[in-house]
Amino acid sequence: MEAVFSDRLGASLRQPPALDIGSIAMSRLTGLIAGGTLLAAGATIAGNAGSFPHPWHQALTALFTSLLGIAAMAGGALLIGRRPTASLALFGTFAFVIATLPLARYIPLFYTVAYERDLESFFPPVWAYSVSLPVLVALVADLALSRRARTASALVVAMSLLPAALLLLLGTQVV
Repeated sequence: MEAVFSDRLGASLRQPPALDIGSIAMSRLTGLIAGGTLLAAGATIAGNAGSFPHPWHQALTALFTSLLGIAAMAGGALLIGRRPTASLALFGTFAFVIATLPLARYIPLFYTVAYERDLESFFPPVWAYSVSLPVLVALVADLALSRRARTASALVVAMSLLPAALLLLLGTQVV
């Protein structure tokens, strides 16, 4: 009887742990927060559109950002926990698009075309994404971790996102 018990105990220790309900819930909550912050960024961009020479360009960017926010909320609710590779690809794409959307104007090819054709208004300011970008990057990093390492609590995520958001917000305002 002791050999059977020790064999079962050894087999249970060798198996990788299944995803914890708390880590799935934390990832889904972070996905919903990412979608909400993208919706807030879209509203911020739409509110500041009047200060640009072509406000309709900013309105299109605000609409695109809001649609990304809705897709992030839906992806956070539907994909996380069920399809890890699909959710990683989805949120990785969102993080890449949000990171490159305001910074694409500094790529030399886009830089000359944007100023020659007066398309500068298509590129939103970086500070509008100062909260959503760190949330998306933290979510992608959490989804990319192995099952064993996905045990971060809400305090750890909040502590890592607060300095990143403040650096983006205050850094772009000072520069």
